[in-house]
Amino acid sequence: MFKYIYLVLTLFLIFSKLNAQIITGNLFLIEGSGVLYRDNKPRPIPKTKIIIKDNDLIQTKKNGKIKILLFGGDEIFLAPNSEIKFEEKVKLVGLAKKINRSFNLSGRLLAKIKNNLSRETNIRTVNAIVGVKGTDFIVEYV
Repeated sequence: MFKYIYLVLTLFLIFSKLNAQIITGNLFLIEGSGVLYRDNKPRPIPKTKIIIKDNDLIQTKKNGKIKILLFGGDEIFLAPNSEIKFEEKVKLVGLAKKINRSFNLSGRLLAKIKNNLSRETNIRTVNAIVGVKGTDFIVEYV
């Protein structure tokens, strides 16, 4: 009996670690070059689509432009010499899931955020935090 309980607990711990990072969307390199940091390991961004996950850091070089399509229909266009870090948390509120997205920005971006009551979106720079309900906007921190 204890063997089965131990086995179930072990499998639960293994699978919870594998699914710890939430997939947040897809990344497309439009032009130039960029770097994706996942688990503090730099990876050059290829011309093909890349899946982005929670806590990914994306940097564009001086000639780089990146388009990010997030699940839920939100779009972000990252300008040259910019970086953005994604943090996405899912919490249960009653029977519903509430998604809290936070973007830490250095540089410039154009965002198109759709209005969705089950999702909170915050853009953070060194000296400001902007909560977004749903709109198109440009943010720049130099």
